[in-house]
Amino acid sequence: MPMTIYYIRAKVLFYPYDRGGRVCLPVGDGYAPYVRIEGASHDLAVRLNGLPLEGIYDVQYDVEMELMYHPQVDYGVMSIGKTFTLVEGIKAIGEGFMVSAILQKER
Repeated sequence: MPMTIYYIRAKVLFYPYDRGGRVCLPVGDGYAPYVRIEGASHDLAVRLNGLPLEGIYDVQYDVEMELMYHPQVDYGVMSIGKTFTLVEGIKAIGEGFMVSAILQKER
């Protein structure tokens, strides 16, 4: 039975370790940080798909940002042009901006 996946297209950039980022970059599909967006009451869980298998810091990557709990959790604050911070716990490890509205597909 197909499952509906909700996602947005986004550009993300990871901070190098000396600027507070991760020791190593996430690669491939499935990395699951939280996004912190101004105006949201809490951080939102996402899954990034489309990261390269070998990446470098301070480069923008085009990704699909799967909205892991949509529609049960309100992701309405996510809209085209909105900026966000990628976080792991309280640690900011990157940033980005949204290039699409919420989209859906069957998997």
